[in-house]
Amino acid sequence: MILFKDYTGNAMLNNALQTIEALAGQGISNIDADTLLKLFNNPYRDGLHTLTGLNKRLKSYTMFFSKNGPLFNDKEFGEAIYKHLITSILSNVENEGPYTCELSGLRFKTTFEVFYEQTLRKVGYPAIKINGKDKTVNRCWFPLLGGLGSDAQALPQAKFALTVHPVCLAILQFLPLSAVLYKSNLLLVDASNEDLSKRLIADHVSLIKSKATAGAATSSVENIKDYTKGHYLLRALNILASKERDDTITAFNLWCFTNSGTGASCEIDRIPSQLINDLRSLYKNPSLRPTVEGILKNSKIQSDFLDNLEGHLDFYGLYPNKNSDGVSIHFYEAYQRLIGNGERLGYAKYVAHLLSKEEWNKNQHKFLSKTDAPTSDYALYKSMVYKALVGAASRKEWHWAHHVSILNSPDKIPIDSTISRMYRMVHFYYSALSAEDDVVMPAIPDVSNQLIGQAVNVFFQVMGEDKRNYSSRWLGSRYQEVNPLPLLVREGSRFYDLDVVYALLFDLENRQIAYGLRDILRVYLNYHHNSSLPQLDVQPTNLLPIPDSEQMAYLNKLRDFANEYVAYYRDGRNKGKLDEAKFRQHVLLPMRQDNFQISQWLNNVTENMAGEINKLSGQSFASALSSEELLYDYTGRYNPAFARFALEYLLNQFYHQLTLTLTTVYYGNA
Repeated sequence: MILFKDYTGNAMLNNALQTIEALAGQGISNIDADTLLKLFNNPYRDGLHTLTGLNKRLKSYTMFFSKNGPLFNDKEFGEAIYKHLITSILSNVENEGPYTCELSGLRFKTTFEVFYEQTLRKVGYPAIKINGKDKTVNRCWFPLLGGLGSDAQALPQAKFALTVHPVCLAILQFLPLSAVLYKSNLLLVDASNEDLSKRLIADHVSLIKSKATAGAATSSVENIKDYTKGHYLLRALNILASKERDDTITAFNLWCFTNSGTGASCEIDRIPSQLINDLRSLYKNPSLRPTVEGILKNSKIQSDFLDNLEGHLDFYGLYPNKNSDGVSIHFYEAYQRLIGNGERLGYAKYVAHLLSKEEWNKNQHKFLSKTDAPTSDYALYKSMVYKALVGAASRKEWHWAHHVSILNSPDKIPIDSTISRMYRMVHFYYSALSAEDDVVMPAIPDVSNQLIGQAVNVFFQVMGEDKRNYSSRWLGSRYQEVNPLPLLVREGSRFYDLDVVYALLFDLENRQIAYGLRDILRVYLNYHHNSSLPQLDVQPTNLLPIPDSEQMAYLNKLRDFANEYVAYYRDGRNKGKLDEAKFRQHVLLPMRQDNFQISQWLNNVTENMAGEINKLSGQSFASALSSEELLYDYTGRYNPAFARFALEYLLNQFYHQLTLTLTTVYYGNA
């Protein structure tokens, strides 16, 4: 009678069935009860071994079934009980009855307990002890199963024993014939690709057979324990590579468990299809295969390699160090493409080329020759890379669009110009490239429809409008000390609302963050240093962030005050007329001076506004806002510098829009 046409949903039972397939040399759909009985009596089909004898010798047996079963726990009757019980089950296989196996779905009427009791009587076990003998299905017969009766692993609330067809318990007895260790425990292979798991288990059957048949017929057989995840993955890759067609489903799980003692446990390492497919893409290439094999056989780095590849992260083992020359450029680039860094490779190679072109002193050359230069002195490496890029920009060999394309966080506003994620890649190429290697400048990308592109183009447009050659300050070595706010007040207020400039330069704590902008502006200005700056149109800002509700409420307070002040200046001090030149001379220019005190100015202005009567309304010009509400920002921090910038920007915006309206501050983009 054929028992199974297909595998079950139980990994342990499937492994046992695939072990039997390897022993029988035929598929599961051809294996009947008679075949199982023959294999029980002659598993290697050599007439020299029985499953009973092998299981007594194999160290893995007690890890599967503990030492509490009859084979190891009863010197007088144990072997006879074991042999007669399994033989009886395999000789009387049923497929009809009131019970349904919860593991296989097979139906039956004779339970394991009945077979066990019949066996005890037939082998002459003392009748007085039979009733007290634990005959339940427990972990002595099914690993990790908590049964009723004397099994200490049964949960206190357990009320029912698992219903298992006796033949399944007999089939599980073949598991030790394919048992190898993984992480010091037994390995089970659970694969959605059945052909892959069958071939892996067939390999293990051959390994166990070679060890079991090599020694004396009664000698113990030690566990095969020298293999790691890398070994099993290599074998899986070899199997998949030998197939004519690529399998789309390749995921499998490595179960490691023990059923012995009080420390019975189970752990699962999942190997997803994506990881297998990534490894296959490397393994299938003959020039890359030796490197894959070397890494997966290296127990010190294989786990980190697999974790990083699965997480699509960079891997330290690719890079040269004092103990290794690192991997080849070919392997490095293949790996980086797999983890999504393909677009950065061309940039990294080119930046390394620019780094090698720069003129460095002896100490700098020595520093760059270190394999760990980017990490040994991050600040120095960063400064040298930036110097090389600025120098290249001045030669038209590096464009600002290149620069923003390699930022760590291109979507971060205010702009963060950090490119440290490139340093490892850059230094790999710096160490690996030779003078003969052909390196070309990447094509200049169009970033105008990206957030970072819109952000920097706003500043470039404002810079192009500067009539004072303010840009010259950004070309020197102290460029990071230059404050962009005066330029934005003077020129940016002609074109952009305060909200735009605010979002680009101030963080969530209302602090000015301009270092990223300065880095990119310096590259831009060096690129154009031998020509006049491009005159750009007013730039779109639709992708730029919008201040949140708290920020907007604070900005609106400043707007309200600016409007109140303009009304007071025009209607109170100048009788409804506003002289553009006087407004600039008496209001705007004093605010630009370094010694301008915004808090004192606000106190004086609010006092004067309160003392002036609007002749049209008959009411005071007193502001609805106190100076404290303006000087303390929305975070509750005393921030006179920001209040000064915002009011100066709004009043300059009003000044630039005098030809449009004299009563309100202009809010929209030009």
